[in-house]
Amino acid sequence: MPSPIDCETKPSHHPQKYATIFKKLGVSRVIQLNSSEYDPNTFTDVGIAHDQIYFADGSCPPEGCVNKFLTI
Repeated sequence: MPSPIDCETKPSHHPQKYATIFKKLGVSRVIQLNSSEYDPNTFTDVGIAHDQIYFADGSCPPEGCVNKFLTI
């Protein structure tokens, strides 16, 4: 998902647009797998749970991150 800064320079949707679409589609949780580029409240404010599991972009996630993902 692009950051708000990317939305100014590249054709894409702002996280708020995704939150609206996800809510309409019945998505109940978003898991962010990289550094925080948007406010998680964008999703939680519309009733979509938000989790963050950070690992370096482009790298293999450590075992702890994989296990956390699998338990969510």
